[in-house]
Amino acid sequence: MAFFGLIAPTGVPAPVIERINKATAQVLSQPDVREKLGAQQAIVVGGSPEQFKAVILREYERQHRAVQAVGIKLD
Repeated sequence: MAFFGLIAPTGVPAPVIERINKATAQVLSQPDVREKLGAQQAIVVGGSPEQFKAVILREYERQHRAVQAVGIKLD
């Protein structure tokens, strides 16, 4: 699985995050954008910053468990 999203550094004011999220949602709702992304087999989801954070944390945990299960060690 691969996913794409916008991530900002800690400390960016909430109104700025909200403005970026709103603008991104507007772009992702445009039929031509959805069509072009769909042609690349992308599934457009969108959502709130909190929802995307949850996706990232779930994927991190899933990958972490997989690495532990096969015993991969980083030097």
